[in-house]
Formats: sequence, structure tokens, C-alpha cells
Amino acid sequence: MFRKMIIIEGLDGVGKSTVVERLKIFGFINLHYDYDSSNSDFTQKYLSLLNYNDLYKYIADRSFFSEMAYGPVLRNGSRISDEQFIKLLKEYSKIGAKVIYLTSDKDILLKRRQEDEKDFKTLTDYYSELNSQYEKAMNITAKYIPVLHIDTSEKSAEQTFKQCEDFVLGSKKDDERIL
Repeated sequence: MFRKMIIIEGLDGVGKSTVVERLKIFGFINLHYDYDSSNSDFTQKYLSLLNYNDLYKYIADRSFFSEMAYGPVLRNGSRISDEQFIKLLKEYSKIGAKVIYLTSDKDILLKRRQEDEKDFKTLTDYYSELNSQYEKAMNITAKYIPVLHIDTSEKSAEQTFKQCEDFVLGSKKDDERIL
């Protein structure tokens, strides 16, 4: 049984969806998660993805990492406890999950998201706090799952895709904690 999951994380506008679209050429099934206020068992939602017995490869545009960043900043708390976060990381590590964490400068993100009023306001008001929460989550994650950090404001799209491709396909530093 082959299982693999690539999770693309970062603030709105960093290029997550663009990277997902590009990496789908390797046969990944695309998952996209948005905040769902009606979901009372948030942790179980993410554990349920691990219960498949078939051959699969998933690429996720966001996952539980977003809750660890956005929850404390926008809702005064995450719906995932620190203990649940560690449990998820341990379970995801068993299937060979990897995280690509994208960041970018605030001014670039604001320019990219200027047409989306909600994202623009969130970035304007909470950019530093969200980055801080993401950094905290990614530092913990790197103890369990390989994390590749790319600043998309410093790399061209092609450089970003090449780095992601190498990471996803396992060439260079496959087992190294990259963050």
C-alpha cells in the first residue's frame, strides 16, 4: 500500500493553490480545506483521511496547520489542542506526509490579495501574528514531518516549483528536516 500526502501551507496569497496545481501533474488528488465552523470534531476530520486502505497520493491546499495559526489569532483559540496537534503529526508521519510552508512579504501579499476584501483586511490587521503562529506550528511540525520553507517573495515561480518538485519527489534531502 502506497500512501503519501503533501500539505501546502501559508497565509492567503503566498501561492498555495498555484503550487498545488503545478504539482498535480505527479498524480496527486487535490484536497482543499477551508474553515468549517459547523465541524465539532476537527481533529477527527483530519484523522479520517488516514483510514483509506487503497493506493493514494494527496496534495492538500491547507490542513490542520491553518487552524493552529488562524484559530488563535482570529478566534482566540485553536479547535485543536497542542496534544491533538502532536497526535496528528505522529499519524501523518506514518504515511510519509511532507509539508511545504510558503511565506511572503506583507506588501506582496497585500498586492496579490487586493481584490479580496476579507483576505486583504486579515493580512493588513494580522500579518505578524499569523506568521508568528505559523512559525510556532512549523517548528513543532519539523520534529515529526519534513518541512520545506520557501519565501515566494524571494524566488521566481519556476524556482519555487523546482524546489517543491525536488522535495515532493524525494530527490535531495528526503529524510532531512529542512525547516
